[in-house]
Amino acid sequence: MSWIEQVKQIESELVKIEGYYTVSIVDDATVGEDFTATDENDGEKLVSADSYEGTIFLTGQGHRVITWGCPDSKADFVDAINKWELSHIDEVNPFESYEDNDIKFDESIEDPDLGETEYDGGWYKDDDGKIYNNIEWIAYGDVGYNDINMHSDGPDKIHLFFDKKEVLFEPDDDYGKWQVKIDSKVVAKNIEVSELKTAIEEILS
Repeated sequence: MSWIEQVKQIESELVKIEGYYTVSIVDDATVGEDFTATDENDGEKLVSADSYEGTIFLTGQGHRVITWGCPDSKADFVDAINKWELSHIDEVNPFESYEDNDIKFDESIEDPDLGETEYDGGWYKDDDGKIYNNIEWIAYGDVGYNDINMHSDGPDKIHLFFDKKEVLFEPDDDYGKWQVKIDSKVVAKNIEVSELKTAIEEILS
């Protein structure tokens, strides 16, 4: 029996799907102290922590657990897997946009097993829409984690939660290939991404 048939014959209800992604990300933040921001003409602006108007954005790399509740969001998950490349934008920003590949999901949280997001840059947009770069790193305060912009080249692993069993798709030892586990038992290896995408859609149809 093929691994696809083994998964399809699981006699329990699919209740949740999780995708684990390494992402490039844009989050918003609150300011902890006054800072200076530089515009495109090298003009500086002093921004007060007590009364700033506008939005502070942080850019960096992180890990997100993306959740789809089933059965309501099953179609959104299948769409996301068919696109493979994750992108999600909640707000227009001046960086490269992936809006044509935007996906839908129910929840995105930071992956607690892989640590906090590491931010490597930031920018400030005032209420008039003017952009200021090179804001001082020390000025950043609490991060909003609204994930207004996320992008990933694809999932690191995919987890299907049935009410009695679990199915895990994860990278194989052979680079670029995937393996399948049912309740921690490996049932298939050496699977191409194209085969995986087709199989997932068949299983969930």
